[in-house]
Parts: sequence; structure tokens; C-alpha cells
Amino acid sequence: MYSGIEIHIITKHFLGFLSLSAVSRSVVIKQKTKKICSHRQYIVSKPEGKQRSSISVMHFYPLLTPCTWLFDLRSTSLLSSAPPAINPALLHENKQHSEDEKRFVYVGTLDKVREFETVLNAFSKLKSDKWKLIISTRDIPYSQTMLENYPQIKDSVELSNSQTKEALLDLIAKADIGVALLPDIPIYNTSTPIKIFDYYSSAVPCLMTKAEHTGTIFTDCENAWFCDFTQEAITHKIAYLLSLSKDEVAKVGEKGQEKLLESRNYVTIAKNIADQLEAL
Repeated sequence: MYSGIEIHIITKHFLGFLSLSAVSRSVVIKQKTKKICSHRQYIVSKPEGKQRSSISVMHFYPLLTPCTWLFDLRSTSLLSSAPPAINPALLHENKQHSEDEKRFVYVGTLDKVREFETVLNAFSKLKSDKWKLIISTRDIPYSQTMLENYPQIKDSVELSNSQTKEALLDLIAKADIGVALLPDIPIYNTSTPIKIFDYYSSAVPCLMTKAEHTGTIFTDCENAWFCDFTQEAITHKIAYLLSLSKDEVAKVGEKGQEKLLESRNYVTIAKNIADQLEAL
């Protein structure tokens, strides 16, 4: 039995602990940092035919991609982890629009920790108006209140609340460039945002904050674009992106998707975890 076992975890994704329940086969992990404290639901399962020597813990992010950790209960140690990756079964066709504008898409929460005002300030400083920013977020009223402070660009920003993963990927597929610009703080600079993998599922290239983890996957101006998290740097980079042709932008997205399918996809990761399960 693994009821009552407590495993302490320190990974790139969170600092916390999980207590396992043999009855409900589910756990709640308390995630806590200096600025964020939240509870998320996890699902625990035991490999078939094993003597309860190991379990698999899968973390489901709302609407997004799951993460999985594999633990050895004999030592309560982490055997393997499945980082965020691209799902080959959920690739979407990039739906090229015919409008004379660049469509940027941002997926995620607009809260104080993410400092999204920095991104909006950057867009407001652009000399060109040949762009549109599409924001998919669950808190529409909060977003509307934030946009009230940017009347000069309000008409160029579209808010959406995608209710399903399919709807979210369809929304992304209609954009030209994904946005994953986040402050340089530990909660964001130590793991790759899941939204990046959702963008590349539709071969939509991403403008992202440069960090150690993104630098090991992507190459600036080849399969992604890196940018410091300052208003001036973001404005400069967006102005550069507006100068590119649709074909130039699309090629960066295609190369990024190819890179992830080669190096960070769930088919390969699942095989690695299955091999480790068989070895127990």
C-alpha cells in the first residue's frame, strides 16, 4: 500500500509535496513560491503487474498539456519526469489569413506576476498599426479593465476565452506569431511555458523571453525569436517582426515545429518512461 506516503519534490516546475492516497488514487500538490500559492489536482496510477513499487503522477494543466512524474516508492525518489512537450497527435494546420497585418496571440493569465502591462506598453509604442493582438484568457473582466488603460491600442486587441483545447488550438492556428514574454523571475525562467508548445502545434512561431531552458531548445531568428522583458526591447523586436514577410514568419514556425517533433515530443518521452517502468 502507498497510502500516507509523502514524497518531497523539488523540480524545475514547482516546489512542494504530494501525499498519496490509495483510496482516491489522486493527490493535491500545494505549490508555493514567494508570490504564488495554489492547489492543483494530480492523478496517481500504478503500472500493471507491478508490486506497487512505483507510481506515475500526471499533472493536468487546464486546457493545456499534461506533465508526468514517475516515482520509485521503495526510496520515494523521482525516477523520471516528462517535461512539457509537443503532442504529435494534436498538430493543427496553420491557417494563413489574407489580411495585411501581423496577428499575435497570447494564451494565459493576465495577472500582476506576469506583468503583462510591459507587453501592452510595448505594443502601444509601435509606429505601425499593421498588427492585431489576440488574447485568450479565462478572466475576461480583468483583461477588459487592464485594457482601459490603453485606449490608443484597445481596438487592436481582441479578447477570447477558449473553453476547450480544440478551440484554443484553432484560435492559435489563425495567428502569425505566438507571444510568451514573461518576467525574469524563478517561476518563469526555470521551465519552458506550456503555451510555447501549443503555439508550435500549429507551426506558429513564438516571440519568447530568452532563458537557459529556451536557449537549449530554440535558436534566435531560426526557429523562434528571443527578447528581453523590457518595453524598449519588446517594441524593437515587434517592429522587426512587422517588417518580415508572411513567408519568412511561417518558415520560422515550421522549423520550430520540426525541432520540437525531433527533440521534445510525447511519443519519445512516453517510450522512455515505459522503458523505465519495465526495468523496475
